[in-house]
Amino acid sequence: MKIKFALVLGILLGATGTLFAQWPPDSPAPPANKFFDLPYFSIADAWHFDLGKGNFMELELADHSQMSRYLNVDSLLLVFLDDVKPLRDSLADPVSGKRIDYLIDTAGRKFVRIRETRPNGGAYLLGDDQPSLLRTRQDTIHILLLAPPASRKSYLPLRYNRLTLVINRYDQLQSLVASGLNNKMKEADPATRHRYKDDANGSGYLAIDPTVTIKKEGMYGNWHSLDFSETYGLVGVQNYRNLFASSGAIGDNFVLHHRFDIHTIGIRYSGFVLFANDSNGHAHDYVNDIISISYSYDHLDPTTLRPAGLWTNFSFGWFVHREGSFVPRKTYVVTFGSLQLMNGRFLVEPGGYITGNHTTPFIRVSFRWL
Repeated sequence: MKIKFALVLGILLGATGTLFAQWPPDSPAPPANKFFDLPYFSIADAWHFDLGKGNFMELELADHSQMSRYLNVDSLLLVFLDDVKPLRDSLADPVSGKRIDYLIDTAGRKFVRIRETRPNGGAYLLGDDQPSLLRTRQDTIHILLLAPPASRKSYLPLRYNRLTLVINRYDQLQSLVASGLNNKMKEADPATRHRYKDDANGSGYLAIDPTVTIKKEGMYGNWHSLDFSETYGLVGVQNYRNLFASSGAIGDNFVLHHRFDIHTIGIRYSGFVLFANDSNGHAHDYVNDIISISYSYDHLDPTTLRPAGLWTNFSFGWFVHREGSFVPRKTYVVTFGSLQLMNGRFLVEPGGYITGNHTTPFIRVSFRWL
């Protein structure tokens, strides 16, 4: 039966896994067309700043706490301008529209990508002397800075904040730095508690500065809506009545993550091994296998994105195999809540074995290796 237990664990482990992809810090970089894109579910809050003359700036943040990194946005832009000075020849074409992506990765390395789009035809302004070539595309600058992990769990992928500037010409950026962008950031900072008014589209604008609006549409209105499946494995120890037992489990969680609420439905194949002498006085191990289903709920703090309060979870299981006479027939297993330590790596679960009207309490301590 121990072979059967190991076989089922292997099948469960191989049949499913975490169904979303992310770029771990110690793995090779993804292809260039994905490298400079925002990872999914990065953005919780976003603002649009109208800078006049067709220019605008947008700030997209993983959460409110990241705003403090952009209050001195002028200094950030000066660093960016200094870093791209060696590439000025690539930005010299006065006609082409340019997109510049500037990213600082998990190791602090800086990457720049420049894309140019030339018009299919020419547009001219006719004057008295000679026609002047018109530029029909704006330039776009994306600056991506790594955001810290959202919670102690691995539910959320790698996240970046993004500052975007769309300006008529790249060489106008230097003058924009001195145009009061820091003041606009301070006005938008949620810590100032400045009042917003709703406009016709429901996005909201800053009462003291209508050029600052909140972006709510699309990805910004449904951030962190993430449904996925993840496999996990546990090894640990527990008690059964007055006996010591080693335990193990393999399971799969189906996670429904919507904004600040995380609902998890799980199925687990587990077992524990009791050690005792058989009728002949020889040492023997007795394997008992359990299938259980579980439900848990987490609420994330809107500011810190960390779980608020205790982790609420419940599970119910039944024995599919028993050895020896230790576990009576028609015995069921329940757990109530749990304590997670060291970033969820260690798990303490109280519960009970229910046989008729009798309940035997137990404590299980497990190490999560998946």
